[in-house]
Amino acid sequence: MEHLENKYGLPDGRLYLVYCDEKLAGCIGLRKIDSQNCEMKRLYVRPQFRGRKIGNLLVEKITDDAKKIGYSYMLLDTLPFLKSAIHMYKKHGFYEISSYNDSPMDTSIYMKLNL
Repeated sequence: MEHLENKYGLPDGRLYLVYCDEKLAGCIGLRKIDSQNCEMKRLYVRPQFRGRKIGNLLVEKITDDAKKIGYSYMLLDTLPFLKSAIHMYKKHGFYEISSYNDSPMDTSIYMKLNL
């Protein structure tokens, strides 16, 4: 748990779990890269809860928090087969950029949002 606190803890980060019908439905994290940039991490919605706009609500919450913290940009990396997630990110204003980290996945797609 200390690892999570160091990576996603207040005041510069966030980690949210969302429950639906008293069951864990999904999660999302926000971590600081530097004073201007943060990274959205660990967005996941369990299969039985997909199609309920939970992912959209989590993205809205985490981007709102990033703005309040004072970040200028939010970055993320994802994989090409996650087509619905990529579509959702683009709907929220993310656009593709070149690599910003040393992801071990050579097929990663990198995205950025101007906050």
